[in-house]
Amino acid sequence: MGTFGISNFANDPALDWLASFNSRRSIAKLEKQLTHFLQTNADEAEAIAAAELIAAISGYPADDLEVDLETWCDKQRKKLTPELRTLAHTAVTKIVTDSEPWADGLAPSSSVPVTVTVSFTVAPGPPVTSRVNEQPIEAFGAST
Repeated sequence: MGTFGISNFANDPALDWLASFNSRRSIAKLEKQLTHFLQTNADEAEAIAAAELIAAISGYPADDLEVDLETWCDKQRKKLTPELRTLAHTAVTKIVTDSEPWADGLAPSSSVPVTVTVSFTVAPGPPVTSRVNEQPIEAFGAST
């Protein structure tokens, strides 16, 4: 039985990627995952998980981020580059605007609002908003 929830870490692909990341944490692994997604359009859940870690490094950790990982992220803050924040922003924007949530079981006619919330905005600017089947999909938060 798989894991499924509303958190960006509450799915099997993200949890598997996070377990791999935890075995050898590095900023380079985050960059590699985001670059892989942007080049292949594959592994959206893993890219969102990587972007969430960039958010945590930026000072905006997800509520369900493990304490030891949040501590690691805090120690990485000085290593975070504007280019990596932009890479994460680009990946999140692409996922939000190109996503088809009903492919994972959410029927287009569902009365449940389809909303993707990312803990932060990785680059200054307004929230990213798109519509999928007339239901809002938003990535928003505090910008630095």
